[in-house]
Amino acid sequence: MTDPATSPAEACLTLFPWRKDQLDTGDLYDFAWRYELPITREDLWPYLIDSSRFNKAVGYDGITYSEENGLLFGSRGEGKTREEWVEYPFEWSRPFYVHRMRKYSRGFITYNKTIFHLEALANHCAITVYIGNISAHPLSRKLVPAFLKPFEEKYRAAFDRIVEAAALQKSAETIFDLNRIQLSDERQQLLDRLIARLPENIHANLRNRLRQLITGAEIEALAKIRPLALAREWNEPADAVLRLLLHATRAGILTLTWNTICPHCRGERDSVASLGSIPEASHCTVCDIDFTIGDLHSVEVNFRLNSQIADLPRVMYCAAEPAKKRHVIVQQIAPPGETLIPVSVATHDPTRRIRYQTAIEHRPLDTAGKAVWSKADLPGGGQALLIKNSATAPVQLICEDLPWAEDILTPGEIFRLQDFRDLFSEEHLGTQLKLDVGEQTIMFTDLVGSTRFYEEAGDAQAFGTLRNYFRAIYDEARRAGGAVVKTIGDGAMLVFADPASAMRAGLRLIAHFGATSHRIRITIHSGPCLAVNFNTGIDYFGKTVNLAAKLQGDCQGQQIVCTQAIAEFQGVSELVRASGVTMKSDSFEHPSFSRRVPVFRIG
Repeated sequence: MTDPATSPAEACLTLFPWRKDQLDTGDLYDFAWRYELPITREDLWPYLIDSSRFNKAVGYDGITYSEENGLLFGSRGEGKTREEWVEYPFEWSRPFYVHRMRKYSRGFITYNKTIFHLEALANHCAITVYIGNISAHPLSRKLVPAFLKPFEEKYRAAFDRIVEAAALQKSAETIFDLNRIQLSDERQQLLDRLIARLPENIHANLRNRLRQLITGAEIEALAKIRPLALAREWNEPADAVLRLLLHATRAGILTLTWNTICPHCRGERDSVASLGSIPEASHCTVCDIDFTIGDLHSVEVNFRLNSQIADLPRVMYCAAEPAKKRHVIVQQIAPPGETLIPVSVATHDPTRRIRYQTAIEHRPLDTAGKAVWSKADLPGGGQALLIKNSATAPVQLICEDLPWAEDILTPGEIFRLQDFRDLFSEEHLGTQLKLDVGEQTIMFTDLVGSTRFYEEAGDAQAFGTLRNYFRAIYDEARRAGGAVVKTIGDGAMLVFADPASAMRAGLRLIAHFGATSHRIRITIHSGPCLAVNFNTGIDYFGKTVNLAAKLQGDCQGQQIVCTQAIAEFQGVSELVRASGVTMKSDSFEHPSFSRRVPVFRIG
């Protein structure tokens, strides 16, 4: 709790003081307002860090941002009232404070500082809003205070809305509106015609949801549609929503984008319209690092509204950096010497990491071990990070959660959809690019005795049999949410999301061919894979694929041979029992493997 003898402004400036060289550039005009709110600071935090929405609700004007050489430049207004500035990286520690700093190159102001300081009280919290401006302009003495004074009540009104929303468990998106598109009658008619062209097997409910999304969503949401988040919001299966968006892309309603992601800040660096345009390496100007593309989360798949439906001008009200980096618990500049940073989490938890970058003109570089941290106690109670910076320059400390957000759609999740492979068969990886697509379940199928059958039956009958065989393969793959990767003679390679889906498809294929004069053999294995280009579109490579393929040599007709990873997956044994076939343990030996591989024979 703040010392009663300390003013709200002093409490904030103790955390983030003005530098003398900044104060020397003009006169300081600052205000600080303290509000007690009947919610906890943990409940307040997500509304506060969504600062673009929050700032619009408070009454600030829109901002245009651009990024150059690792610096973020902002501007707003026109003519004599135009302002331009460089926006320094936000500093925050969840849920204690947020600090934003700007240095102006055009306008009345030279520097602007905003601090939100949150205090925990008994079952509720207090927040102090500090706004400081330094200006040497002769009109500032009159204009700056006149502009800022009304914001005391504007902030109060915005906090009142947050309190009401928190009680109803409403998100910032539902109470703080951003810019929405306005479709002309002509564009609305075009949208309706294109939606009407979607396949009949896409449910009318999903068609209506898509129309409502486009006509009612915010511009920012339509510029970056995240399918998994959308599926959760709609309470619909992810595969069904993905199918909808893929078909909408083919219809010209949406555009599919492939976005490279910096492994440090997790910000989008490159956004390309085709899979083959994904670079093998990229550069993050914000973190000033080069990174290779290929790791599991190095590429995110998104959709955006097609420009023929509407343009999407990007107007924000703040850079909203904390909201874009929800995995970051602490981001703060620590000057040379010691800095104490309050934290509310166990920073030594193995699911978190702490890293440093040297802040040179606010562009971070590697510190080469010149900063260290240790656990400490705050004087008034609570945990803290004690930063000891032995470098001559400030360092930017970042404490972040390691797990990636569940809403990120990786290429591996879209590659295993048959609709994607059918609709976007022209998509391919660059010849040198290898993408880690994580755990995949790989299946191989083969028609037993096909060579002899072709010789005896003749080409016409053999072609009909092969066509029916592949039709069954494709139908069951699609039914189980998987995809056919490629066909090899009368064999096929398939990919599924998990072992249960693959086993479900395999058992149906065994049952299907049991009613014919032909026999099929199926092998399944699950494990990590790489997606590569083998001149057959999007293919898979690695030990997992190799083992699944090698098992074919030890599999009989009308039999499934799977590895232990498949047999022990949740739900697989129940599927086998329900199908009325047996599952027996065995082992598999092959010169490619140093020891026998435990397998299970089904059928």
